[in-house]
Amino acid sequence: MRSANVVRLFVVAVLLTLVLAACGGGAVTPATSSKPANNQAPAKAEAPAAPSGSLSAQGVDACKLITAEDVKRISAYDDAKFEGKEGYCAVIAGDGKLNIGVSLGMDTGFDMSGNERIDLGSGVKGSTTGSGWLNQLTFPDSSTINLIISGSSMHGEDTTKLMFTNGDGTEVDAPSVYRAYAQAVLANVGKAR
Repeated sequence: MRSANVVRLFVVAVLLTLVLAACGGGAVTPATSSKPANNQAPAKAEAPAAPSGSLSAQGVDACKLITAEDVKRISAYDDAKFEGKEGYCAVIAGDGKLNIGVSLGMDTGFDMSGNERIDLGSGVKGSTTGSGWLNQLTFPDSSTINLIISGSSMHGEDTTKLMFTNGDGTEVDAPSVYRAYAQAVLANVGKAR
């Protein structure tokens, strides 16, 4: 029972991190003075421009980063459904046995304790959890793609030993599932507009 609570707490922490990353990390943009030389306040405050590097601003559709074919090839589920809105997509397969959250964001410059940055080539960096889950891809322009994978097929003692049961009944460890979907995202990012 305690290990299930630890897993739930970890999943909630990762989800909160993904939400913060998708929203710009909660970072405050430094203020710049737009007052004229005579120290009069401007007539209208301007909203900050969207980050030019944001994949969402570049027209990337989060629901095209993982395809139904990827889900079938990686996890052996035939019935992937995609539900999304700008910057986020929920991929649901096997009636909730597999759930993949894909969110687009910007790098906050902050790694959670225990996360390691790895070089994936072509300027892309991956962020892995202490348990080896490759859950964030960071591109040279600081845009990110974040993955959170869960579902009723996930089971195990703790986050270092989590397993997923595929649609065909085979067992796969969580780090392998995360890596496979991260590779699919990298392969599809150029086609996801």
